[in-house]
Amino acid sequence: MPYAARGEGILPLRLGTLSHRNRVKRAARCIASHSVPVQTGGGLTEEVCVSNADAMAQIVKPAYWFYYVFRVRQLGFGGGRDWLRQRVESNWAALIPPARALIKKEYICLARRPVSWGARARVCE
Repeated sequence: MPYAARGEGILPLRLGTLSHRNRVKRAARCIASHSVPVQTGGGLTEEVCVSNADAMAQIVKPAYWFYYVFRVRQLGFGGGRDWLRQRVESNWAALIPPARALIKKEYICLARRPVSWGARARVCE
């Protein structure tokens, strides 16, 4: 079962009282749509915020994706590097302009030094 679907099922158990039903629906929509940045006007304000924040985190702090690419998918260096680049580029392209502005410096650093992605990428100045 996909992560978003599991989250949607768990959330009502945690927050689901009648007085919170609207909040539960909003939070469930955020969980379901967080993996791709939602554009302004394309969803609830919460969806736009959470989905863009998730994409920003994937660009600025990609540690989990290193684990996923090299340990879970067991890609070699070149394949893993290319997969990570594609992930960063697709997330960057989908971000709303204010989100891009927040992480522009880090993104430029990654674009200049793609081989150094990881812990050292955040040190780039």
